[in-house]
Amino acid sequence: MSIHISGNIKKLRRSRDLTQEELAEIIGVSAQSVSKWERGDNFPDITMLPAIANFFEVSLDELVGMAAIRDEKRVEDAKEQVRALEWEDNSVNYHDRVTKIWEELAREMPYNDEAQMLYAAHLAGLGGMGKPTEEVIALRRKAIKIFERVLEKCTDDKTRYTIIANLSEHYGGLSELDKALEYANRLPDVWVSRQFYIEQAARLAIYKYGNDHGYATTSLDDYKKTDRAVAEGLVKPFKDALQAYLPLVQNGLRNYRFWLKYLGLVDGEEYIRLIKLDIPFQQIFNSGNDLSNSLIYYDLAKEYAEMGETDKALDEFAKFVDGCKHYAEENTIKQISHTTDDEGNVIVYHPELSARETLLNQCENEAAFTPLRTHPRYIAEIERLKK
Repeated sequence: MSIHISGNIKKLRRSRDLTQEELAEIIGVSAQSVSKWERGDNFPDITMLPAIANFFEVSLDELVGMAAIRDEKRVEDAKEQVRALEWEDNSVNYHDRVTKIWEELAREMPYNDEAQMLYAAHLAGLGGMGKPTEEVIALRRKAIKIFERVLEKCTDDKTRYTIIANLSEHYGGLSELDKALEYANRLPDVWVSRQFYIEQAARLAIYKYGNDHGYATTSLDDYKKTDRAVAEGLVKPFKDALQAYLPLVQNGLRNYRFWLKYLGLVDGEEYIRLIKLDIPFQQIFNSGNDLSNSLIYYDLAKEYAEMGETDKALDEFAKFVDGCKHYAEENTIKQISHTTDDEGNVIVYHPELSARETLLNQCENEAAFTPLRTHPRYIAEIERLKK
């Protein structure tokens, strides 16, 4: 739950066209105190709240932001209702029941951006599952109207960009590609992103640290004297930026190589090279034994098998199995399945498969592995995967 007093003081001060220094003088504190309040670093003493509220002619509830706190609580309650419903086995008309939760929330809070966006996102996504195509299209158009209405009055940049991204995606889903591109072009470029400028500030912070400690800015050797814990703190913004960038670049690379192959623009060794570009992305921040990394070797095995390179295919398949070894038998993957009863009601149920069973089914259904199935090495690796 958020405390909204910092933002409210800032908004009220600006509404009176006061500087922080002027407000500080009026209520008898330092300008530094007001600055800390507005940044949220700390809050006014409770005994000062009535005086501040009195000066701005607002109630204590308005000053502290009780309405916003109550709104947050109502939104969280709705989210909890949906979470509980998600894992309720054999839920009848699950999507309609979830739609009703978000619809009631949006109706109660027409002024709340999050409530409206949750409703719109559901309509454009799961809300249409199992419905006829024309109804899915109508729901998506309704969602777009809600997103565009919220965008008109929204002043928070993060929320605005989230809405714009949604509009680009959903116009694309309606095959209105000009509108999809129009909204996509309104999103910020990577070079003006938050992560990029945090990285630039971090670089300057390292040089400032060196100057403050008498390091020569022309030689990096002096920086090796930096305490390890301090050094790790100085490079953390670079790591954080990479962890934000790399999954996007990696996903773009995967999409690029998929469509190159799908459209017949690349094959064989060139496609193998593109798959292998994925491996360094995985190795930067992990030990290389997670499932997503092992699936790279699965893709390599499949491609080599299609090329008739049996030994290379089996080598990569063994690496895939190595990456799956940490998946304990008790790890399960819960899936959402749909069916209908005699009256046409949608029933949702959640069968659970072990992670190993899921991977074995994937291997069994992979047509590219058909030539390998009788090979002793492939049989041995499948047995290893089972264990």
